[in-house]
Amino acid sequence: MAKPLTILLVGESWFTYSVHQKGFDTFQTAEYTEGATEFIDALRTLGDEVRHIPVSSEIKIHSTNWVVTYQTTPTNKAAPESLTITHTPGGPTTYSYAVGGKAVTPVPLGAAFARTDFSVLDLGLEFFHWPKQRRLRHEMRNSRNCHVLESTIRNATDSPYARVLSWVDIESGGIVRAEAFDRNGKKVKEFKVGKFRKVDGRWQLESLRIGTRATGHETELKFDLENK
Repeated sequence: MAKPLTILLVGESWFTYSVHQKGFDTFQTAEYTEGATEFIDALRTLGDEVRHIPVSSEIKIHSTNWVVTYQTTPTNKAAPESLTITHTPGGPTTYSYAVGGKAVTPVPLGAAFARTDFSVLDLGLEFFHWPKQRRLRHEMRNSRNCHVLESTIRNATDSPYARVLSWVDIESGGIVRAEAFDRNGKKVKEFKVGKFRKVDGRWQLESLRIGTRATGHETELKFDLENK
């Protein structure tokens, strides 16, 4: 008999904002929806343990930077968490992190977000801002033509990684795969991208999976992409 699985499901929830118009009158409504109920019930009937963390993600693009926000919905076992990442071209990435509405300072880059395999550092792609970046070679990965980029850092007390290899798709500029190594050269995490899709003329990431070698756990983050 197969051993029951322990499954962590992140996402599959969303907010819908609608504008209703009748004649000259308009009004707005908002609705929160979770789309994984039947899927979770089916897994539980097989004896698997499922932990579902509803999370929403929002990207705002400004003239000088872009801001990514991740927000989890509170459950009976976990307080809500929010992470705001501000990317500024030519400048450092800044982070704002709160648990249960209380700010966490300084922000621990190596901390697991919402008890998943994704750390704050992973979601912010902080390793692309390390001082030493080197392009090693060109290589095909997942049928995509990629640059292989090596990012290294020394004596970083807030980073669990010392070296990261990234396969960057030349056409879209997105990461196809990445491998993170600790200070002893041991591989500690693997990042695997599901696929990209063009939305409104821009390449958008649909899914991303990350695995922790020490525990054998994996977390998959899926994005609901809609054409505007």
